[in-house]
Order: sequence, then structure tokens, then C-alpha cells
Amino acid sequence: MRHTPIDGFWQVEYDDPHDEFVDVGNTNVSLRRTAFTVYADGRFLQIRTDSGRRPPTTWPPSEAERVSLFRSSTASAGRFRYDQNADDAAAHTGAVAHTVTMAPDPRDVGARFDCAVTIDGDTAEVRGTDPHGASVHERWRRLSRRGATPLAGAWASGDDDDRWMLLVTAGHYGVVHSKAVSVELPETGELGDADVLAVFESFGSNAGAIVQTATSFDNHPFVASNSSGYEARKHESFFLSSVESDRLMIGFEDDGSDALPWTRLD
Repeated sequence: MRHTPIDGFWQVEYDDPHDEFVDVGNTNVSLRRTAFTVYADGRFLQIRTDSGRRPPTTWPPSEAERVSLFRSSTASAGRFRYDQNADDAAAHTGAVAHTVTMAPDPRDVGARFDCAVTIDGDTAEVRGTDPHGASVHERWRRLSRRGATPLAGAWASGDDDDRWMLLVTAGHYGVVHSKAVSVELPETGELGDADVLAVFESFGSNAGAIVQTATSFDNHPFVASNSSGYEARKHESFFLSSVESDRLMIGFEDDGSDALPWTRLD
């Protein structure tokens, strides 16, 4: 896989004047708006959440809370292509074309959106559109580059009806899970509350920091698309019972008895 100047884990640098905190369990979370994008091996995941997005008061969230969580975030995942400007030998400017293959709203699958980027080390100016055509002009900060561990890159597990994708950089990750939806949705327009509830469990994604060893890894979510407050706790530790160049076996038991296969995406 050809690596690109945009590879890595990026955070949008918002300049919001206020930052509210609320208690969740034995910690607290900020209600700031957030946006993170991870690029690795030709795949991307982007998660955005609105400011004021409150954690659910019950678990699982109530129907009203599920609708609110769905409407206060956006996410998309899929393939990307980076094209360097022909007259830029240093690869500081280019264009990123995205094709959505996984999204909370199944109608967004197949959408395309593009942006122009000017990269200066680990900062970037980004101009373009989001998956819904809204204009974007932002400053991004790269928190980590691709990295060189065996886990770095893009991985997939599952099948066409129950898909997982894991993207890993030097110090961060993004993971997305998408299940096939059989309900009939309106062709256009905003989903009604009943439609949201019908598709809510079909998509999930989160992103954050990762700590890796040769046989295990821990991930600490910063943000989640379908569950505000999930990012307040570390995920259970994963064991790597087998690590090869193009295949991983990941599970929770240290003897590998529950490990599932992941295949490197090219």
C-alpha cells in the first residue's frame, strides 16, 4: 500500500469559548464539539459530535436518548484517494477524495466528498465538503502518524452483512461496525424518529488512543458516534493470539480460544 502525506490521526482544532463538563460514572466528560479523522492504507473513518451532546442517563439509552445521540453526531467510513498537486514536489498540497462504504444512515453509503488540503508538518488547512455537501473550512492537527508496529494500517473482519474495520496509527485508532439493514427508509430527507430507532443498532464507531505490545493492545476512546459517554472509559484489553503481516487473531481470552480473524486491507 502506498502511504500518503495525509495518513495519520487528525483532530479538528475548534476555538470554542466555553467548555462544559458533566459527571459520568467515576469520571467526567467535556461536552465540547469534536471531530476526528483517521487515514490509513487507503481507508478513512471520520466522527463528529455536536457541542452539548450529553451522556445517556440509563443503559441502554432510552428511545429518546438514542434519537438524540443519532442526531447529534455524524460519522462515515470507507475508501480515500490522495492526489498530490502536480506542481508541489514536497507534497504539501493535494486533494482527498472519499467514498463512503459504512455510515449510520444506510442511504449515505456510496456518497462521495472531496477536500483540498495544505499540510505543514502535523497541521493542515482543509477546504471542501462533508458527506452531505456542507462546506468545510477547518484547521486540523495530526496527533499521530501511521506508525511502524505490526498492527498499524487498515484491517477488516466479518462479512458483507456484519462488517468491522479497524484503522491503527502510531498512537491512535478508529474502529467501525456496520450491520445490514432490512428496513425500508424514505429515499430522501431526514430520518424520522422511528427510522432512527430502526437503524440505531446497525452502526457504531469510536476513536481514540491505543497502547500496543507484541501480544495485546488497549484502546481508550475519545469519542463514539452512537453513545455519548462511552469515551469516558477504557475498553477491555484485547489479546493478539496471532500476528502476521496480513492477518491478526484478536480476542479477550489469553489462550486465544475466542479470537476472531482480521485481514489486512490493501
